[in-house]
Amino acid sequence: MAFVWERVSDEEKDFYNSLGIRDWSGKRTRSFIPKYTDWCIDRERNAILIELGGGRDSDPIFWAFLCNNSEIRIETASKLTKTANNKMLREISKIVMPKNSFKQKDEMISLILEAFSALSESSGGMLITEIHCVPELED
Repeated sequence: MAFVWERVSDEEKDFYNSLGIRDWSGKRTRSFIPKYTDWCIDRERNAILIELGGGRDSDPIFWAFLCNNSEIRIETASKLTKTANNKMLREISKIVMPKNSFKQKDEMISLILEAFSALSESSGGMLITEIHCVPELED
């Protein structure tokens, strides 16, 4: 199975809320909102990418990637840039991993890029994502 970008169903509300995902500030727990909560999920590999918010002015857009009982925090540039072949480029500017994921950082990065690729496919394939940082270990 592969990553799929979809709206979280009412049936998955309890599971979503049980994840304990922190909002873009990292301070509050993010809750399911009917008809407005989306994720990019690979159910077979138990991996989920969720946009958390941000992106005002020059602030980054914050994301959470959940896999192997870990929450990896990701920041992308709020502005997209156009590539030579007329696609839009999203730049990952920061990745912060907990210790248990950091040991498998190459595998995690591959999964993260795969999830962002599925997001791009859901919007017509006109968006590509590149990593422009070195993953950091969470404090």
